[in-house]
Amino acid sequence: MILDFDDIQARTVLGAMKSVAAEGTAGLSEMDHRTIKAAGTIALGLEDVNVNDLVEPTPDGLAALLHQSGDAQVVIRMLAVVSLVGEMLDPKKTQRLQAFATALSVDEEYLEILDDATSGKIGRATDRLAQRGAEYFLPRESGESDLGPVESLMPFGDGDEKPAMEARYASLGKLHEGTFGKAFFDHFNDNDLELPGNEHGQTETFVTPHDSSHVLGGYSTDERGEILVAAFIGAMHPRKPMESQIVPAMFSWHLGIKLSWLGGSNSGAFEPQAFWTAWDRGKDMKVDLFDPGWDFWSATDQPLEEVRHACGVREVPTHDLRV
Repeated sequence: MILDFDDIQARTVLGAMKSVAAEGTAGLSEMDHRTIKAAGTIALGLEDVNVNDLVEPTPDGLAALLHQSGDAQVVIRMLAVVSLVGEMLDPKKTQRLQAFATALSVDEEYLEILDDATSGKIGRATDRLAQRGAEYFLPRESGESDLGPVESLMPFGDGDEKPAMEARYASLGKLHEGTFGKAFFDHFNDNDLELPGNEHGQTETFVTPHDSSHVLGGYSTDERGEILVAAFIGAMHPRKPMESQIVPAMFSWHLGIKLSWLGGSNSGAFEPQAFWTAWDRGKDMKVDLFDPGWDFWSATDQPLEEVRHACGVREVPTHDLRV
């Protein structure tokens, strides 16, 4: 479970999710029903959820039931997710989300970004999302402070290739089958991805932990898989999870909003059950793969399943794996 609430608290949170979703111009959709139901069973541990029976609380009513600020932050993040699953930005949903956030004294930057996005300032919203991703997941290897998000992500072009770095990653392909390192190399090879150090490769401070999350979590690199790995990382890594992971993934792969020329976009890739499962799995991780203290290279010659066990990667249902 993502949150350990009693039955009344859990159903009140789901009622708040229903309230945000129902505030939209199209009313409750089938995707809203699926998202709320899956949140109830996976994120909140309820055995059965009938969305139609959920009572929508007032913002103050929800606040009265929650006493820990950490729980309040996660609840508002869950409400933010349901505000985005309808495949379009809806200002009425965002306003309802903001009312709950105010009542719970939650003031995180992604709420301002969603307000920008739903009030006609989409360019400012996407710029902020790209910048936060760069700040929290792209440490400056060169010490330069004037690089933009794209330049920080892909620093090896224009003659700045690092052949020795690329060769070190390429050597993982020579490891035994079943090792983490061989699986990591195969992940790049099978998906036509360039290794760090290559002219078209991404900086290793980002791509190594990011793609390790794909490999260890078992998530594909298609649009659906990118949303799932964002939920997995967002729950694993505590820094700005909504701004740097979940909201950008939902914008890019579910709402069809490009964040930069480098990234793609797609509509409708969100799948509720797999999403909440990925979030739950990330929360249970023993290791933050983005922590500089995690030694990627010492894990490469170990069996993949042993690395998963050591990191606390919980088994995922077969239908969620690399599809």
